[in-house]
Amino acid sequence: MIRQLKILFRLLPLSNRFKISIIAMSFMNILGIAMTLIYPGAGIGILFLMMGPIWMSQLITSLTVSDMVQASPLKKALQTRLVAAATFLSLVVSYLLVIVLDGINRYLYPAYTDTESIYERLECCIIIFLFVLYISFCYKYFVLSSIVFFIGIETITMLSSFERFNPVHHGIAMNVPLPLMTLIGFVVICLSSLMQYGITCLLYRKPLSKAAQCSGLRKQM
Repeated sequence: MIRQLKILFRLLPLSNRFKISIIAMSFMNILGIAMTLIYPGAGIGILFLMMGPIWMSQLITSLTVSDMVQASPLKKALQTRLVAAATFLSLVVSYLLVIVLDGINRYLYPAYTDTESIYERLECCIIIFLFVLYISFCYKYFVLSSIVFFIGIETITMLSSFERFNPVHHGIAMNVPLPLMTLIGFVVICLSSLMQYGITCLLYRKPLSKAAQCSGLRKQM
């Protein structure tokens, strides 16, 4: 696995639109950091910060379209365990960044309490699960998974605006200590990555959806 991950990271610069994807990913992270610090507790910044796995999975999937990879035993690994491992690593980095920004907000805003932090961790867990579920299906069933994904994102955005009045959010915030909620976030990352691996293994033999790829890659499929 370690050897294959090293090969993957050496291959990533060869993926389709690598530089554009890195620039877009960096922009999303900067936007997420800014929104998290400017609007503490709003939760909208988390959406941008947790998009790393989506960009990463797109880069990895674009590698599997090439004829060289199609004829290689690395093809299945790229579409299953390696993309799940890369998702896991990017989620851990993004989640740690959320925790660091939460600490900064607690320093900058004295009114920022444990309750606000717990709300943020809970929303983070929901977004992680939704994002991983989406990237597990979208490269095989792009249209359907995209519809479900955007409905889910819209629902989360609406709920985050009224989370203080949501009995589920309020109940968790009042009864789950912050360290435990933080640990739950890491557990959700592990379980979501395992779920992704299982789904991608089940769908491996299904053809990639052309709609999920840019026009340049569609010609090769």
